[in-house]
Amino acid sequence: MKFNWSGLKRYEGLSENENNAYRGFNFLLFIGLLDLIVVGGALSTIQPRWPFYVCLSEFVAFLILIVIHTKGYFKTSRYIFFLLTTGIQVMASVIHGKSGGFDYLLFVICVLPMMFFESKRYYLSLFIFSMGSYLCVQYLLFTIPPIIVIESQFPLYWNTFVTGFGLLIILYVFKRSYQKSQESLKRQNEEVKHQKEEIESINNNLEKLIVQRTNKVLEHEKLFTEYANINAHRVRSPLARILGLLNLIELEQDKEKILKEFLPLLHSNAEELNAILDEVSRSLNAVNQAGEQHKSY
Repeated sequence: MKFNWSGLKRYEGLSENENNAYRGFNFLLFIGLLDLIVVGGALSTIQPRWPFYVCLSEFVAFLILIVIHTKGYFKTSRYIFFLLTTGIQVMASVIHGKSGGFDYLLFVICVLPMMFFESKRYYLSLFIFSMGSYLCVQYLLFTIPPIIVIESQFPLYWNTFVTGFGLLIILYVFKRSYQKSQESLKRQNEEVKHQKEEIESINNNLEKLIVQRTNKVLEHEKLFTEYANINAHRVRSPLARILGLLNLIELEQDKEKILKEFLPLLHSNAEELNAILDEVSRSLNAVNQAGEQHKSY
């Protein structure tokens, strides 16, 4: 994967939601570094000094996590971050007691993983770990005195502010995500409704077209039948005359004489019959071609 030093830019190869989680976690690490700078400044003024060095070690660990995260080890860096942050807050709460307000941050830590993990096993395990740690801290605060009391009220106010601000950001993100999902569902419903209307319009047009074509076919068949009946009568007329003349010729004794008399009549009726048959043939071809054109549409 391509290394990306800028944690607020898009990461190549990730979807839109994954990129939002990627940039959001990097931003969370930057906020964590800022928080450590503020808290470390307060711890540097108290004795003994080792809590300050613990805070400094956490600062270095966050820098390493930023590098690991931007290299593409998303789940590993995120899981380590929440485990490390929970452990540090537990230790700080036990050392400084209620005077530092470090136990408040566990509320934010137990909810934040849902924003950065899709798998339930990750954020549920972190939630259980954080809430269990908070309950253990509360029990220890009631049973043992703090090791180092911070006389300044600033860490308490600062951690309270960070907790409230973090919860506000989480609520905003979830609300925004809900609004986006609702807007997406609304757009999809509108698209489905529009497609349904188009399909209904197409079905109505097809139904009308089928009715029209059916009526045309029925009309075509009716005309074809009527035309066939009419032409059948037209054909029978000259044909009957020809047959009648032939019967008369058969009845006469002097066939040669009567044949000379009837030959012009036979010839004229034969020509009439031939003309009628030609006309019928042309008409049937025209009707068949018209029917084929209707079927092709």
